[in-house]
Amino acid sequence: MAVTASLTAWPATASALREILKISSGSKLKCHGQTKKGNTCQVDTSQANTALVARLLDQIIGHGSFEAARALLDQVAHLINCQKNHQKGASLHLSAWEKVLGSLQSLSDETDDQDDGSTSEEDLDDTEPPHTPRPVSYRNVDAQKDDTTEETTPCCQSCSCSTKTAKKFNPPETTPSKDGVDKHHFEPFGPTQSTTVINTAIKKLLLRPLMDEEKQLAGRIYIFTFPSTYRTATPLLKIGYSKDLKTRMASWKSQCGYTCEVLGDFNAEHYAKVEKLVHKQLTNQRKRETGCPGCGVWHKEWFNTSSMDACKTVGIWTTWTRREPYDDEGNIKDEWRSRIESVDLSDPSCWESLVNGVYDEDVDESELSDEDEFQWSSEDESQDTHTDTDDDDVDDIDEYETYDTSDKSECGDWSDDDD
Repeated sequence: MAVTASLTAWPATASALREILKISSGSKLKCHGQTKKGNTCQVDTSQANTALVARLLDQIIGHGSFEAARALLDQVAHLINCQKNHQKGASLHLSAWEKVLGSLQSLSDETDDQDDGSTSEEDLDDTEPPHTPRPVSYRNVDAQKDDTTEETTPCCQSCSCSTKTAKKFNPPETTPSKDGVDKHHFEPFGPTQSTTVINTAIKKLLLRPLMDEEKQLAGRIYIFTFPSTYRTATPLLKIGYSKDLKTRMASWKSQCGYTCEVLGDFNAEHYAKVEKLVHKQLTNQRKRETGCPGCGVWHKEWFNTSSMDACKTVGIWTTWTRREPYDDEGNIKDEWRSRIESVDLSDPSCWESLVNGVYDEDVDESELSDEDEFQWSSEDESQDTHTDTDDDDVDDIDEYETYDTSDKSECGDWSDDDD
């Protein structure tokens, strides 16, 4: 199989990758296998598999290297060959692709931590700031190992929190391994923003019609951290979304080489929208890894925040989507537009007030708080998770900082609303 060879950098778009891999485009693929006469097999690929190939190519772009994307490329190789005659040819495709892509690395330091085929549209309203010079890291010799049995109750809905004023650029965080060798390095994702600036961006995101990926209902918002042997005193948390958390965690381990500990797992309608809102609200706590030691990706969905604040923020926005603020076409409903327009953007808690407010038109919405099932993993459950998802998620594994168990105990019980 002939594949383009004159490449110097990892492809930046799915269309470029498709051209490199010689995968045809269109609404329906045909088998890419070779017949005995040397012709291309023209058996139709199902529309479902055609769509899956497109989603996988989008994900592969974000992985930044052949090794990081090997499992996904192997899946693509099998999908583009018909089930009847040419599955054995998948290995030939993969070998040819490795020769071309094997030595390439992404030039982008913005590789995101998304899964389930999501594009990087997240940051249409969250444009990544210019990359700052990679800082000199330091070693934390007092890495703590937390042997305390963790409480499994998440943040209660009644707890109040206000947006903290973030400090200006802090020294980069480093998460050492158990033997004291620095492994994961982080830097601020961007400059500190004021409450008004952040809330203005959230308002814009709320009023914007749902994009195609945001219209999907059934999904999960997860919170995880590094394993107990890989934490420092500050709890950096990874916050993202997935349709299948177990698969996500397995993919992460496979790419980045460690089993993360899941701290929170929320049911979320319009989960891609919820993730954007959570990330935007936690702008000042956001960190970017300056090259994952496991896969080389600059993961950028890490947050230097407590578990209580993280689960509270996720809870606000999962509650928001349950209130059905968008119509069937994905446009914000008039009553919610009016409420959002009247919000005081200088108030750090304005969105909590908006989401949890009782309005005259909403007298039948008293049952909102009974729909969420927040699942907080206990120490035993985390161990089970590590066993079941022995392939850590492919997208972002970035910092491990000692997870403060006091954060968990402070979280109270969030189970009445946010999953």
